[in-house]
Amino acid sequence: MLNIPNLGLVPMNTKTILGLSVLAVLAVSVTGAAYAASWVGASGGDAEMKNKKTWVLTATALDKVPRQTGELAGFGWLYTTFDPTDNAVDAFGITTHDADLNGDGKNDVRDSNQNKDGWHGHNFIFAPGAGAATLCVAEIADAPTSGISIKGDSVKVNLRDSQAHGDFIDDVGVGYQIVVEPACGPTVPTGDVVDQEILDTLGVPLGLPLGIILIS
Repeated sequence: MLNIPNLGLVPMNTKTILGLSVLAVLAVSVTGAAYAASWVGASGGDAEMKNKKTWVLTATALDKVPRQTGELAGFGWLYTTFDPTDNAVDAFGITTHDADLNGDGKNDVRDSNQNKDGWHGHNFIFAPGAGAATLCVAEIADAPTSGISIKGDSVKVNLRDSQAHGDFIDDVGVGYQIVVEPACGPTVPTGDVVDQEILDTLGVPLGLPLGIILIS
């Protein structure tokens, strides 16, 4: 792992994905990862079309979810077209990443117009997992504004269908830890979002190599 201050990254060994189906991905989720906060991860979730215009996405976290946190983590829902090999959007997720990369006390990864330093949404393009990552994050495709509700361990998101990239898989909601994994390639567009001087200092001039570890 990269030695980045304040990210709290701890190396961990996990199985790599032997297949690329949804079942194969979910099968490598980690149970109770010791280095993550108690709430990181999901015991279940769902995605339902509320009407022809809105998706209701839900997940049950492993503990009470804070509204503000420095933890690098989130919750996600997979599209029915999920395939980490096709360079297309695979999932929508909400995430928080108050990431201080250079120790100056400021968030250096502000990539959304909605609550840049707290919970906000992204559509993700994944690549097959590498190193400790269940999946590598090839690209953060966009940052749609969504209605996010967090109450205790219950997470609910209202997402306009026009901001989704297809239909979601029923009865699947996942929790994940965000990691900097050198075995993954640079995540687009972190090379543009993060200050170039910081990237150069970290030795990743083309962007942060991000991955996720699924936790259940």
